[in-house]
Amino acid sequence: MTGKQLAPIGDLPFETLIGVYKEQAAVLADAGVDLFVVETMMSLQETRAALIAIREVCDLPIMASLTYESDGRTLYGTDAKTAMVVLQSLGADAVGLNCSTGPAEMVSAVEQMREIANIPVLAKPNAEVYLQHTAFRRQQTLFLRTDLRYSQPLHRICQCLDMCRCRSAAAAEDLYAEM
Repeated sequence: MTGKQLAPIGDLPFETLIGVYKEQAAVLADAGVDLFVVETMMSLQETRAALIAIREVCDLPIMASLTYESDGRTLYGTDAKTAMVVLQSLGADAVGLNCSTGPAEMVSAVEQMREIANIPVLAKPNAEVYLQHTAFRRQQTLFLRTDLRYSQPLHRICQCLDMCRCRSAAAAEDLYAEM
């Protein structure tokens, strides 16, 4: 996100934004990155600009994810299916959602994306949502239990806020002890 609003809401032309992202993508591609991750986007239009710019610069893999509110839409009103259709048609290699909600709230949007996806779907929940209300040990179990709902062919890449720690042996033992 640039912090500026695209026209017609704001004064930033779409083509200018593509140019901004294109310059960044060129520098990163020249530096030798292996892939691009366009994430925590609130605007489908801005995400489109980033993908177009990257594709004009190189053919490296691109993962794109938007943040969704509890109503299942981005801040700008885009639903999960629309995002998947648009972004996979622009050449994204994986599309999904990240950061605004926890894993349980993501299930519906992930399932909607999976219905029409020809590419991997990614989900990167926000642990902070639950950590504010739940003891950490219980949180680990919650993340593991919810992850079981994300079955093949969903590809889980990672989770926000270093949630790799939720994959700890202790959390797994808690989960399986409850089953």
